[in-house]
Amino acid sequence: MKRWILIAMTLLLVAMLCACSPSGNDKVDLDGTPAPQTTGDASPAQTDTEPATEPEPSQESATGAQYELTKQAATLWESSIGTTWIQALVEIKNTGDTNLYLSSGAYDVEDSAGALVCSSSMFSAYPNVIAPGEVGYMYETATLDEAVEGDLVLLPREDVREATVDLIRYATSDVKISGDTYTDLKIKGRVENTSDEASKMTYVTVVLYDDAGEVLGIVGTIITEELAPAQKIGFEVSGIMLPSFVTSEKIADYKVWAYPMQIQFDFN
Repeated sequence: MKRWILIAMTLLLVAMLCACSPSGNDKVDLDGTPAPQTTGDASPAQTDTEPATEPEPSQESATGAQYELTKQAATLWESSIGTTWIQALVEIKNTGDTNLYLSSGAYDVEDSAGALVCSSSMFSAYPNVIAPGEVGYMYETATLDEAVEGDLVLLPREDVREATVDLIRYATSDVKISGDTYTDLKIKGRVENTSDEASKMTYVTVVLYDDAGEVLGIVGTIITEELAPAQKIGFEVSGIMLPSFVTSEKIADYKVWAYPMQIQFDFN
């Protein structure tokens, strides 16, 4: 039964990473020295961003987890083909003295009049385990049926628990970002299993920041082949699910997490 649960959750996550988007143009290498750009005009999409709300005070969940929602925001943008998209983002800080497990949560989004704009029952967490003082994220991009005017309010329903699984992070190296527009951004690198156990399924998550330290977007991939101890495997992450306002010029910094699939089963 446990095997079927793992397979179902993996298929769901893979499905969430797949989407259609318009094509992009100019290329640039962000690994130190910019590469020569190709010619061509990219059609910038219209954007409408909503700043993060005030952070909530530190709180304690029903399971005893101590944490704080330090950022939360719903951001709208319109693609070059006229599709309205929304980016939901929550930053969670571990304010306790034990590791925390971030499970998939849910959220609603309201307009300025309090009407429901959209709702999601699968709010993915990255990474799943965070140490005391560390931050993790809940993040999703999705399309809307119609455009929305005015400010949006994100109402997350996070699921944060004290971790009963270990905090495991793998080493990453040779990380390079290439491309210009969100449709052609690619992040390549290698993951090394620095633990003493093989990883059957490995997650790679990349958080992109602007020059003010704000999150531009989060992308990731899953390495489905076994990663043995001390083994290195290359990875490639596409920026196709990033907001259209994310370009190489706006990316000032990034963070890469690589970790094995860990599912914490709590029945309380």
